[in-house]
Parts: sequence; C-alpha cells; structure tokens
Amino acid sequence: MKRNEGPVANLITAIRGNAKIEELITATQSGRVKLNGVYWKAILHSSSAKKMAFPGEEMEVICRDGNTLIVGLMQSASRSLFENQLDTLA
Repeated sequence: MKRNEGPVANLITAIRGNAKIEELITATQSGRVKLNGVYWKAILHSSSAKKMAFPGEEMEVICRDGNTLIVGLMQSASRSLFENQLDTLA
C-alpha cells in the first residue's frame, strides 16, 4: 500500500474544519482544542495574526503535525482583523 492510500490517508484528509479552543493557546505554549468531538493538542500557526486563543473561541485547523493540530484565524476573522487594522490607519 502506498503512503497516501488506505484508512490513514482518509483520516488525515478528514482533519479539517473549525476547532473550539478548550485550553488557552499562546504563541509559545500549546493548548487543547475540540474538533468533531475529539480533543487534540494544538499550537498556533506561526503566521497567525492572533497571538493568543482563549477558551470558547473557534479557530480554523490549518494542518496536523503528528498528534498536534496547527490552528489559525478563520478566513472571515482574518478579514475582519485586517479591516480593523485598516480602520485604525485611516
């Protein structure tokens, strides 16, 4: 069986969506999220404009590194943050 075939490949592609933050995540500290009823260790994506994620917030799963999800701002939240930054410059 090739690496990208079979049940493992299906699991990897299924790990997408919005994860609910369950435990504080900072730029230097991992936390915990819940995705599809499963708890995962999570870290913030290095390019995320947000430097902390608080319990109750939702963030987009960008990718997975082993048993750790890498999360970042959801697309709509990224646009809102950008628009707010533009407003402060005007």
